[in-house]
Amino acid sequence: RAPPPGIGPEEQGYILDSNTCFPSNVPNGVSHYWTATCLSFGPPYAVQMKKSAFHFGSAVDLHYFSEKTPDAVKYRQFVLDHFNQITPENDLKWNTWEWDSAQRGNVLQSLGDLKANGIRIHGHCLIWPGFSRMPADVERLISNRDALDKRIAAHFTEIMGLTHGMIDDWDVVNEPYAERDILDQYGDSLVGDWFALAHRIDPPPILYLNDYANFQNGGDDTAHKEDFERRLRRLLAEKRPVQGIGMQSHFGSILCPPEAALKELDRFAKLGLPIQITEFDVDTDDEQLKADFTRDFMTLCFSHPAVIGFSCWGFWEGKHWKPAAAMIRKDWSITPWGKIWLDLVENEWSTRASGTSNASGDYRVKGFLGDYVVIVKLGNKEVRSTISLRKDSPVLQIQMDQLNRT
Repeated sequence: RAPPPGIGPEEQGYILDSNTCFPSNVPNGVSHYWTATCLSFGPPYAVQMKKSAFHFGSAVDLHYFSEKTPDAVKYRQFVLDHFNQITPENDLKWNTWEWDSAQRGNVLQSLGDLKANGIRIHGHCLIWPGFSRMPADVERLISNRDALDKRIAAHFTEIMGLTHGMIDDWDVVNEPYAERDILDQYGDSLVGDWFALAHRIDPPPILYLNDYANFQNGGDDTAHKEDFERRLRRLLAEKRPVQGIGMQSHFGSILCPPEAALKELDRFAKLGLPIQITEFDVDTDDEQLKADFTRDFMTLCFSHPAVIGFSCWGFWEGKHWKPAAAMIRKDWSITPWGKIWLDLVENEWSTRASGTSNASGDYRVKGFLGDYVVIVKLGNKEVRSTISLRKDSPVLQIQMDQLNRT
């Protein structure tokens, strides 16, 4: 398999120049790799990634962002320091949204705070179509299709309206294979209707279908996986606005072999939609097993061209649905698998480089896709540039000729 993004020649690179960067012929037809020419020799450069383009995230409890306890302060800071995407674990679920309505102000304030700090928000979820996952009155409407549709539309309209501008992605429908009371009554075409409704109400968010069974229990739930694929293909064929695939990835003592996981990613990548690992955890007391599997599974997913994000389903033992699966213990010490996560994300898959240009005036460094600060110095003068490196990024230009002319 190809190595993780940024390693091979097919991945991103750039050259920084102390005067003006001039694009030259792009090697091998790869539009995100550049060369440059400069007019002077030897200025020092520093290149530091500030934020990865890959979405490394966690489910969080937004209540901790409005509380002032010592644990809440640490919780919030850990999120800001180590993730670039979060998923509200329960706060945006229909049940919680309505019975905990007194907390909506804090929820919305917390979302705004996260956005102001550059964190992406993956909304979870607009509808989880089993009666136990929705407000009690919805079940009482099941025999009245018109009233049911209006109730659902009112919920979509309210929550998407109040969170407009803050949500980057929505899990529109969650687990329609296992949680399907409404679908059993009125048919699976409702899933497409819900995607269309969400897109009409708030067009910008990327809309995901989120489900499990791709990897759980070794990936042996064939009927569930086939339903997931058929449903996605049907939505695409009907031109419904499904725009992403969410693969949950909860693991217990039965893990998914790398070959089987790769087969699943390749299979669903053929649909042409971005994939996110949305709910990763490993619920076992074997610390070394969790660390080894996390390293292998994360590397597999990060290296796959269709996968754009990887989120764990909680991180702190003090607020985790499966405490044994947390990466951070209740006393805020880090677990072995947590060390693996942080080392991969913040060291191995991050870019920090420094050096000087060569005799031709070029300075070249490979970089993972993301947001960077680039520092170029001449004498006691320096230029700092903030750039976003993407596969379709334009040529970076740093003007310093006015500093080296005498």
